Amino acid sequence: MNWKKFASTIGGMWLAYLVYKVITLILLYTLDGLQSKPYYEFIYFIIVVSITLVIFNWTKRFFKQEIIFSPNIVALKKQWPILIVPLFLYGIDTFAILPSATEYSFYIVMASIASALGAAIFEEMRDRGFGGIGLALSIENSQWKPMFIAIVTSFIFSTTHYFNLLMPNAPTLVATNQQVVSTFFLGMTSIVLYMRTGSIFYSILIHF
Repeated sequence: MNWKKFASTIGGMWLAYLVYKVITLILLYTLDGLQSKPYYEFIYFIIVVSITLVIFNWTKRFFKQEIIFSPNIVALKKQWPILIVPLFLYGIDTFAILPSATEYSFYIVMASIASALGAAIFEEMRDRGFGGIGLALSIENSQWKPMFIAIVTSFIFSTTHYFNLLMPNAPTLVATNQQVVSTFFLGMTSIVLYMRTGSIFYSILIHF
């Protein structure tokens, strides 16, 4: 185990998240009612994409590797069955909410898309991209290495959602616990897609 790289990876993941959370909490508590305003979703998108660009540069600087965005079609053709489970689990949700989207204005729909896409890009880059690469370089090769990476990145990804309890319009603890459990399994699904294809594209797509 390369403990220096391991500590840098875990520290970087948490630092990126805490920077994002501190900035958004300051905005939400300074500007009363901002959380309920649709335009906050666009502000959120700008914040998380900006931090994502920093994460991308961290990865190149610390680990001498780049997070691959382009779809690896060759890898996917060989392993297309890995999409069956995530598409079934999360595709059903997507198709279930599509009819209700017509009830809202175009602006509200676009705001929701900005929020979902921002979260997908930021969290996948931080946890599967930066985290996955960093942990892969930290651990010696063994049959348990992929499972270790999957569990650690998914645990950090899911438990950061407890910070949602600090928001002005915070969800209940029960709802947050449910979100933590569901995001852990989303994280496990996403890291498999990333490790199998070598591209962050598919985990971002499923997350979104």
